[in-house]
Amino acid sequence: MICFTLLNDLLKKFSENNMSIFSYFHDIVCTLLTNAKR
Repeated sequence: MICFTLLNDLLKKFSENNMSIFSYFHDIVCTLLTNAKR
């Protein structure tokens, strides 16, 4: 998934302490993108 790749790149730029936050944000973004395509 494209959104996963973009968010994954961001995850690599932050410490592991912030990964959970971006993982949660990633889920929201992917959900919004999926709904928008329908």
